Amino acid sequence: MNRPVPLPLAPPPYRAEALHSWLRRVAAPYQMTPVQLLHAVGVDPYAGPAFSRPRLSVQSALGTADLRYLARLARCDPSRLGLDASRTKEWLLACDDWVIVCPQCIRAHLRTGTPAYERAVWRVATRSFCLRHRTPLVRADSVPQDVDDCTRMLPTLNDLEQIVLAELIEFESSIARAFRGIAPQQLEQTMNATQFLQILHDLSTFAVELWNTDHYRTTSSLDQHAGLMARHCPHLFGYHRPRRGTFSRPKAERLTLHQIADPAMRRAALWLVMQVIRLPPTPRPRHALRLGYSAQDEFFGNRPHDGWAWLANQARVWPASYRAYYWEGFEAAGDTFKGTNDINEGTECH
Repeated sequence: MNRPVPLPLAPPPYRAEALHSWLRRVAAPYQMTPVQLLHAVGVDPYAGPAFSRPRLSVQSALGTADLRYLARLARCDPSRLGLDASRTKEWLLACDDWVIVCPQCIRAHLRTGTPAYERAVWRVATRSFCLRHRTPLVRADSVPQDVDDCTRMLPTLNDLEQIVLAELIEFESSIARAFRGIAPQQLEQTMNATQFLQILHDLSTFAVELWNTDHYRTTSSLDQHAGLMARHCPHLFGYHRPRRGTFSRPKAERLTLHQIADPAMRRAALWLVMQVIRLPPTPRPRHALRLGYSAQDEFFGNRPHDGWAWLANQARVWPASYRAYYWEGFEAAGDTFKGTNDINEGTECH
């Protein structure tokens, strides 16, 4: 077996740099794109013909063995390439064309003359804030190279947004701890970390997907929810649909959180899911804060539609202790899904 020949030029990764960000810098001297470079050096699964390459982000497509091989070619420590990303692989953003940044982090680097780059943690679908600066992440066409551009990206949050920000950051921190095997403290009596992530995945997919229905005017989509919430929190939930599209939908699959480019849209989905996953919906939800629709009242829409039956089926494998405590209609002796309130009457799935 031939030993891999190191690349003549291969700058080392910056601290916590996103894999695709580093590959762009490695490929630049050869006038290649990252995918072209991976194909040229024979890194699986990009070594085959173009039509067989995965339509995934590079970090999602490359396995541990591929990253170790790439590290040998670049003469760098394999741990610098995100070998531990396997715990979050299904939650990594789906497209490398999307650049996600914290304007405050980038501005700090530009002011000190240090390299400005995209962080790996910013590319996790369940992360929409910079925890260091408690600043909303934003989508950009490229990493800003001007301090003034970064300053213009920084929002001035109102008092209500500060409250919402604190709630969402805590929820996102709970998700990050679940990736490490730690169940959210508020929910550990009813589920473990793996079960929490599965329920989070199911509810966020339900929130994100624009479900098929003949009554589209009465079934709330994420766009509608985000628009209503943006009236109160424009800097957190307001978004502008980019030319390339906010959503990336693979064929024959449900649309999930990691296929949304705009962090503001992901924040809207996470806010809805946070309320639904944590608060018992009966006798009536009592939120300290309501933004537009209350989560349990309008989360499902008020007409039967495709997503309702899908979620009911997914929910059958949720922990019985969680279902009994948080979801009316789940009974310990059976597996009947009745819905969470009266507006869902007629949408039962047995």
